[in-house]
Formats: sequence, structure tokens, C-alpha cells
Amino acid sequence: MMGLSMVSFMRADFDVSRSWHDRLCAYAACPGHSLEEQKQLEADIRHLGIACLVCSVDSVVDLMPLIAQGMDEDEPAYRNFTLSVTSGLPSIINGGRDFNVWTLDDAGLYREPAKPVEHAWGADGVCLPDCAIAESALQCGADVRARMLGIASRTQDIYLHGSSDIEFDATGLLAHRQVTYGSAEDARQTILKIRESFLARGEDFFIPNIDAMFACLALRTGASSAWERWYRDKGPKELLRPCAIDRYVYMTLAEVEVARDCPAQALVVLAPWQRIFERCEHAIDLIMLDTITAIAISPDRRRGRHL
Repeated sequence: MMGLSMVSFMRADFDVSRSWHDRLCAYAACPGHSLEEQKQLEADIRHLGIACLVCSVDSVVDLMPLIAQGMDEDEPAYRNFTLSVTSGLPSIINGGRDFNVWTLDDAGLYREPAKPVEHAWGADGVCLPDCAIAESALQCGADVRARMLGIASRTQDIYLHGSSDIEFDATGLLAHRQVTYGSAEDARQTILKIRESFLARGEDFFIPNIDAMFACLALRTGASSAWERWYRDKGPKELLRPCAIDRYVYMTLAEVEVARDCPAQALVVLAPWQRIFERCEHAIDLIMLDTITAIAISPDRRRGRHL
């Protein structure tokens, strides 16, 4: 039931996903489970609560300490508990969930639960608080050079002890900062290095998003041959039933369609995502979707004033 809920969620069948979650809850409420089975069911329900948006972002605050406690105490139900902090995206604030509302008090969050979360989350927690607060500051336009130096000093620690998600997020942050400060070629080399590293380790889960990052970088630097090659060889073809975790690739595809002067096709790409973003409470992505839509329908688009 847990697996069916997660698969349905990734297919954007949110009502079906919630239905399987409710069935699991009903099964867990039935008498006759052993203590070990009951703890496993509780762990599965908490996992779905965070991963499949059953719980609101505010409710996640209450769930995380319970999950962290189970992981810290090495309970059997949590030994194989894996919860991607980024869902394969180069972001923590807007990875699997949109936590931008937390950034209103990110200093307080960093000061209080940061170290316990980093400890309890194991490989997923290595440098997690530092990456999260640096990303929040970067989105607000603050100077993050000092914070990025701190993250860079822990690169070896992230590589040796952190998860691939954290490694990707830290690399994405570095590339974002390099682009912000006018070092596009440095950003390209940064992304290329982690792509080669993941391929060497057989971790191809991140490759579509990494390739989309190259295409985004090409759009911003005017390297038309690079984003055209991505569009031709690697751009997604399934537009009407996209996988919910592939949103970064599809937003990149919409930007490329605008750059190709195909606004109608860009709107087709964006069409399924309005419902997905609203249902998943992805406010940041809704802003991006509205921005691309506005550019696609604007007369100024034909004068090259696109993203």
C-alpha cells in the first residue's frame, strides 16, 4: 500500500495516492499487529506524510522530531528509512517539498534544530542546515560568499559521509552562486564535474536534472547550440502525463520552447503543471510557471526579451 501510494503520487494521481495512504492507516488501526509490525506501519505512514504531501509543510515540523528520534535510537523500522531531502533536485528549500515559508525564520530554525537534524538524518543530514540557510539567503539576494566558503570547506566530508542528494545540492548551490557573480564557465565546470562523478559511480538518477542545468546555463549565456542539442537529444517527449518529480526538466523545456519562439508549445508543456504545483503547494514553482507563461504570451518575446 505504501508503494502504491508513492507510485500514484509520482504519476500525479494525488487522489489515488491519498486513498492508498488512508487504506494503510486503516490497516494500521486494526488490532493484532505485533509491536515490531506496528512500529513499521507508523514509520511507513510518517514517510508518506512527508514524501507524498499528505501532511502540510507546517505539520512536517511535528513529524520530523519523531522520525529523527526513531533514526537516532536505531529502531528497526527506521534502519532503512530513506527520505530524499531534495528529490533529486539541486535544492533543499524547493526540493521534494516547498519549504520557503520556513525561511521567514531561517535564523531561528538554524540556531535550534540544526545540529540534532544533521545528527539524526545521517548521510542525508551532512551539511544539510548549512546548505538550506545558504540557499535561503541566496534566494533573498543576500551575499552568501562567507556561507559558501563554509560549505566548500566541508566538501570532502560531504563526499565521504554525505548522501548523493546533499552532494548534488551543495554543487547546485555553488553553481548558482558562480552564475550570480558572473562566472558561467566556472559553473559549467562545476556541474560537469559532478556529472562525471555520478556516472562513474553508476548514479544516473540525477543525470536528467544535471543535463537540464546545462541547458538552463546555455539559455542564460546565449549558447544556442547547447540548448538546442539538449532539446533535440534529451528534452522530455511525454507532455500530458509527466512524472511529478521531473518538474525541473519540464520547466527547462518550457523555457527552451520560448527561446525557440514556440510560445504555444511552451504553454502545452506548462499545462499539466499548474494543477500539480497547486496541489503540491509549490509556491516557488508556481511563480516560475506564471513568469514563463507571461513571457510566452508577451509581444516583447519576439524581440528576444525572454529568459
